[in-house]
Amino acid sequence: MANNMEGSTGSPTSSACTVGADSGILQSIYNSIKELQTETRIENRHARVATKRLQGTVRKVAKSCTEIETKLCSMEERIAAAEVDVDALREQCVTQDGQLTDLMWKLEDYETRQRRNNLRFLGINEGLEGSDIRAYVIKLLRGAFPELTNWDWETEVQSVHRFPAVRREGGHSAEPKYPRAILVFFGNYLLRQTIFDKARPNAPRSVEGVSVFTLPDSAKMAVPTVD
Repeated sequence: MANNMEGSTGSPTSSACTVGADSGILQSIYNSIKELQTETRIENRHARVATKRLQGTVRKVAKSCTEIETKLCSMEERIAAAEVDVDALREQCVTQDGQLTDLMWKLEDYETRQRRNNLRFLGINEGLEGSDIRAYVIKLLRGAFPELTNWDWETEVQSVHRFPAVRREGGHSAEPKYPRAILVFFGNYLLRQTIFDKARPNAPRSVEGVSVFTLPDSAKMAVPTVD
């Protein structure tokens, strides 16, 4: 009977080994769980730090966006005000352009009226006039228009001068290809017009070997240039 009981319960050594193995497995599982918890806590801590950083960055970005939006609104207001100013300036420019055109026409008319008694005499070689160009021109006119005996040349020929020499780059006078015109101001417009009609470019007057013809002196006529 004693032998039967021993066969049914098994060996004590065998039971101890089984319990020890189970304890080792449980300890290993426990250790793994502890390590996993530690790693999870570390990862959670890193995640919290990263989340805080991200939240800070988001707040900064939101603040920057708000500032940019404020600046954009301010810029839009300034642009709108500038557009109004530009429109006003454009209208002012149109008005002033019209006024300038009117002034230019008035100035041209004034200059034309001031020059209406002037005549340009061409074809007179330079140097022939000597030191007294007015006396030379009066003598030339008397010889070229002997039929105009009713006029007092000394009184009517009020001013005489040659056109200034054309200036080139550097301020040097250019050598003229043709004699510079002589500008004469007559005190009487009728005399001026009579001489102009008698000495047009297609019908010059010749005196002392000089072929003289005239041109009007208007505001639109430029000083003769050098070719």
